[in-house]
Amino acid sequence: MSYLFDVGDTTVWMPDLKLGALYSGMAEAAGVALGRSTGLIAIPGEWYKIDVPAFELFVKRMLAYRIARQDDLVHRLLDGVLPISVALLERCGVSLAGRSEEERRYLAEVAGMNVRLWAP
Repeated sequence: MSYLFDVGDTTVWMPDLKLGALYSGMAEAAGVALGRSTGLIAIPGEWYKIDVPAFELFVKRMLAYRIARQDDLVHRLLDGVLPISVALLERCGVSLAGRSEEERRYLAEVAGMNVRLWAP
């Protein structure tokens, strides 16, 4: 069994149930804390439709907040969900360029992590 994260009729990520639940829960918590919709639309049965423009704004907001807050605890918390979100956004066809040198440096670190998202 697995979660499905779809854009239109295309599955862009298919994590197992526990990983999908962990990611979606962490993303939702980040969205609530940052006052931003995640763009992840829950459909009954461990399935999410991704509203790509809203998800892009959510990921950009997390990135900007992480950079603006020079707080190790904030970094540790967001580093649990932000790299996966960046990789998932790329699977949706959107690459972030970064609006500042700090954002570009962080995105380069994420690229070096080789986050792999399995999809059929």
